Amino acid sequence: MGVDRRIRKTQTALKDAVLALASERDLDEITVQDIVDRADVSRATFYSHYKSKEDLVTEALDSLFDTFVVEAAEFRKTPLDLRPDFPPSNLVRALRRMGENPDLFLRLFGDRGAGAWMVRLRTFWEEQFLLTWRASNFEPCEGAMPLELRASFAASIMARVVSWWLDGHRDEPVDRIARWHWELCSHLWFDNTVRTRMWAEDAEPVATSDPSGDR
Repeated sequence: MGVDRRIRKTQTALKDAVLALASERDLDEITVQDIVDRADVSRATFYSHYKSKEDLVTEALDSLFDTFVVEAAEFRKTPLDLRPDFPPSNLVRALRRMGENPDLFLRLFGDRGAGAWMVRLRTFWEEQFLLTWRASNFEPCEGAMPLELRASFAASIMARVVSWWLDGHRDEPVDRIARWHWELCSHLWFDNTVRTRMWAEDAEPVATSDPSGDR
């Protein structure tokens, strides 16, 4: 049996309130009174749903994380759109979501951020990169950078790009940030150290590096 609609509504209001407050100040500075004031509910109502502020924060951050999980799952259901000269659609959607609430995500991703959540999402991105590459029959050539290292590097690039963008460069449009990110890491897919069957039969991989080091 599902959760009563009124309960869901109250819990949603509380989660929205704590995330809104988290965009304004550090989580450890937020009190239960701040949350109930923002959500316009009583303290008794709060404690009828959550044992503590920490329980609410955990659930709110889990819900936020789940939005990325759902979008990634939807992306994997569609034909892969990876091309060397165009950022993938799921990258653009993820950046757009973060751009809609920049103060919150700056705290989560930036140097001032809630490090555990950032690490969790970066690890998730690594897993998604690996899933996408393996679904694309991606295979490094012998002696080339292994998949796991490529995934770690790509996820780290994403975290740094987001931090840079949200911390003082928000005037840059989402599509441009996505393109810049893709320019930084697309060679992890499209270079001559990789064998893959994801391109059309009449297309050639774009060589962006020389694994031999010869010029």
